[in-house]
Amino acid sequence: MEYKTVQPDGLGFRQFKPLLSEWQEALGRGLSMRHMHQAGETVQVGYAGDTVAVTDDGTPRAAQIFVACLPCSGLIYAG
Repeated sequence: MEYKTVQPDGLGFRQFKPLLSEWQEALGRGLSMRHMHQAGETVQVGYAGDTVAVTDDGTPRAAQIFVACLPCSGLIYAG
């Protein structure tokens, strides 16, 4: 909507989608974003969805699952 406000004669989604597909076929590949990572420089972290129930010394409690990825190697850690 913001784009169409600034560019009222610009393409709408119905026109854009087939043109994008045509461009991808001519290119011979899909869309991707190349992102270079240096080893040991970054780690990507997050939480895996909802909490899970765990029992600690007989007391139930909610815990979150922590997930980390080393993007250069693709190694994944969950704890």
